[in-house]
Amino acid sequence: MKKTHISVSLLVFILSLTIAGVANQNFTAQYNLEAPKWSAGEISIITPENKTYIEPMNGYYPGTYGFENDGDGTVPEGWATYEGGGTVNVINEVGNHKKVLELHSDAVTDNLNAYIDFNEQEYGTVEFWLRSDDVTKDTTFQLFNSGTGHGICTVMLSNDRIRYYNGSFQTTSYIPLDNTWYYFRIDFETTNGGYEGLSQWRWKFYYSGDDIWLDDLSFANNEKPSRTYLNSYWADTNYDLYFDAIGYSWDSNYNIGDNLNEGLLLSFDNTTTLDWQGYSMDGATNKIILGNTTIPMPAEGLHRVQVFGNDSIGTMYESDVRYFTINLIGPHITINSPISSQIYGIAPPDFSLSTPDSDLDIRWYTIDGITNITFTGLTGTIDQTEWDKIWNGTATITFYANDTLNNIGQAEVMVRKDIIKPIIAIIGPNNAEEFEFTPIYEITISETNLLEYWYTIDGGAHNYTITELVGTIDSGAWNSTSAGPITIRFYANDSAGNIGTSFVIVVKITSETLPPTPPGIPGYDLYLLIGVLTAISALLIRKRLKS
Repeated sequence: MKKTHISVSLLVFILSLTIAGVANQNFTAQYNLEAPKWSAGEISIITPENKTYIEPMNGYYPGTYGFENDGDGTVPEGWATYEGGGTVNVINEVGNHKKVLELHSDAVTDNLNAYIDFNEQEYGTVEFWLRSDDVTKDTTFQLFNSGTGHGICTVMLSNDRIRYYNGSFQTTSYIPLDNTWYYFRIDFETTNGGYEGLSQWRWKFYYSGDDIWLDDLSFANNEKPSRTYLNSYWADTNYDLYFDAIGYSWDSNYNIGDNLNEGLLLSFDNTTTLDWQGYSMDGATNKIILGNTTIPMPAEGLHRVQVFGNDSIGTMYESDVRYFTINLIGPHITINSPISSQIYGIAPPDFSLSTPDSDLDIRWYTIDGITNITFTGLTGTIDQTEWDKIWNGTATITFYANDTLNNIGQAEVMVRKDIIKPIIAIIGPNNAEEFEFTPIYEITISETNLLEYWYTIDGGAHNYTITELVGTIDSGAWNSTSAGPITIRFYANDSAGNIGTSFVIVVKITSETLPPTPPGIPGYDLYLLIGVLTAISALLIRKRLKS
């Protein structure tokens, strides 16, 4: 509930209006107190969608910082950076991890880093993923004390090894690979509480490459961590470092191990600026979020999620409830074809599926989400009537299958339908324009999925493929035609097989069709010149005789 605070000055103002209202019955004061805006449309959930999920969303890993709410090419919200040796930005995807933080090192005389502070922790666990396109160069993850600026726990990819700090830099025997994501976990203890079996001022870490722990390591400085620090090395250049799904055990929304597996992206749009945002899963207590976030994969069954927020003056907002289902035990379907984003025309696509399940019962698909078309086997062609329901644009084909225990699996693919022909406009030559020699053409083609274009001047007996919109008609083809009207017809087709055409009729003239050249005069132009001079002389003589 929004709290409304009325100041003393406002009370005095209201009292004065009340007194004035008694003295003057024609004046009426009105006050509007804004109520909470529930389900007013200011928040709209995009994902998860209202459907059944048979697997996590590819590339999204839960974490305290997963960077899902940060725009590509931006510094993540709340993070500080130093970019003396390159750039620090969120990018869309690297190696099957979506929305990751990239440190691009391009200056050999300086480093670059990114860091974020948190409250000092006496003990805890930090998990993260890191990757480098050149593991001979330093990619470093550190826990710092933000007050002193001292490092505490350090792990890194460097010199083709995984290295760490334990009184001095130590090198493991594991050889990491370029362009490969590695999962790390750091546990630390600053007290005598024995967190994860550790003594005071000790830490340990685990890395997925070798599946081993390195235990009972010494702090570089006996201070409590309060900063996550990512950095490159000033003497290394021309390489990219990547970090993703950084999770803290002291984050109430994060459980240790959440970032080991992909989850579901909770994404939403909001039309008003929100100072606070949170979500509730299945009616549980709200969890605070910065914006779009990845949630761990829920259990099997039906779920509901709702997003909440308030603005700077305390007005509350909420989204509509979004329902979705998790079914990880149904048949697993792989769509071999059609391929995502492939373009088709009037004819529907063929499909080919595969599945490891041997006890399939019924198989079906839908295009419009309403009509189900059953089929046998794992191959076929999409029903023409259903395909015709889709107008030009995108179409989502969802395949389903159940097993003998009635567990249902599904998979979907989005394809594109293009039934609009390319439009050709002929700029030149003009209709009925005369040419003795080979004409020049200029055309424009309106088509998003243009594949190729060509022309013919003999009714299609010979076609001439072209790659430029401006050019010259083939001289051999032109010379083989007779004088008179000639139809130049241009064609263009798109990747869906739609063909557009346009034509122009020109007139071919030859030396036989020109007026004859007078005998003894070398050239028709000279003949014309003499004729003009003769006419002018006749006019001058006539004028002189009259005078």
